[in-house]
This record gives sequence, structure tokens and C-alpha cells, in this order.
Amino acid sequence: MERHVLIAGRGGPVLEALVQEAIAAKARVLRTLDSGQDKPPVPEGSEDLLALTIWNRRSPLSARSVVIRAANVLSTIEEAFIVYSSSNEVFRPFHELSPADIELKVDSDVKGYLFLIKEILAQLSRQRSGTISLVFQHPGAVLGSPLEAAAAAGFHSTADELFVAYQNEPVILRGFESTVADASEFARHVFAAGTEKAERTRGKWQRFTGKSGLFSFGR
Repeated sequence: MERHVLIAGRGGPVLEALVQEAIAAKARVLRTLDSGQDKPPVPEGSEDLLALTIWNRRSPLSARSVVIRAANVLSTIEEAFIVYSSSNEVFRPFHELSPADIELKVDSDVKGYLFLIKEILAQLSRQRSGTISLVFQHPGAVLGSPLEAAAAAGFHSTADELFVAYQNEPVILRGFESTVADASEFARHVFAAGTEKAERTRGKWQRFTGKSGLFSFGR
């Protein structure tokens, strides 16, 4: 059965690997691109499986546009993967940041994900079906800066509260997290979880350990 999948988030190894897993499984995919990001290569013979759309993470209208395009391209959004990966920015000491630096980070990596999750939830609630997988990767214990830590913690804490708030709704929410650096292995296990395991993993973080291809489960 063909899967209809939205994959959204900051561009990076996990998102790219997840897209490749979806294409390899012959899923129909709409993926987001960051503003100004070059169009990624598409495997030969898979051009009809992959559609692209720009997501401006600072704009609530852009988040709505992403979901409208997904509904048009995919007909039904069966699965949405929302990927938060640590930033590759070079950080200055926190006391040297300007107010504009902080506002930009909050707008793109806090508000931006809230706008997008809200719009996807609204669409899936109208459908009364669908699965949202929140994918969270932070290799290593150090996040890079207090500002990055604040944004990452916001995503993770938002997921925790959404798991509770939507536990009895038709929409299924679940999370996948990893500190393992291997994006390909993480993405492979995230996509392989599939819709058939969605109800069993509802409202839980599945922590990828990278050992024997296993997840550990926990709230």
C-alpha cells in the first residue's frame, strides 16, 4: 500500500536520510526546503514520488501554505514527520549575542515549529486520521549554546505536552529521539516504524540507541 508522507523540518542529515528512506519505500513524499536551499538531487526513476515546497520557518502563513500544498499533492496526509536537528551554526558566547540574534532563533526554531505543528494538527483533525512523528536528534551531550539548548528543549517539551493533550484524539502523536550521530540508521528505524505500529507507540518517545537496531521506549 502506497504511503503518503509529509517530511518537514530544518534541512540536515536526518531529514535528508528520512526522505531517501521514504523514496526507497516508494512512498509519495512532500518535503520542505529552507528558504534559499538548493533543490536536492532526486534518485533516477523517483521523480514522480517527490514534491518540494519552501518553508519559511519564521512565517505562520508559510506553515499554512506547506500544509495546503501537502493536502493537494498527497490528497491525504497519512503521515507527517517533523524533524528537529541541532543547528550547525557557529555560536558566540551568550553574552555577546544581540537581541536580534535571540529573536531570529526564537522565530525560526521555536515559533516556526509551533506554527507548523499547529497547522498539521488542524489538517489531520479535520481528516480525523493520521500520524505525526516528532523526530529529535542531538548527537552528544553538548547542544552548542544556551540559545540552541533553549530551542531544543522547547521542541521536546512541546512534544511531551502534545502527547498528553491528544492521547484520546483520532490523530496519533509520537516521538523519536536519538543522540547517535548516524543519521541514516536513525532515519531508517524511524521510517520503518510505519503506521502499523503507530497506535502502540502513541504518546511515547522512542529512544534510538544505535545498538542492534533497537529503540528503548519511554515517556
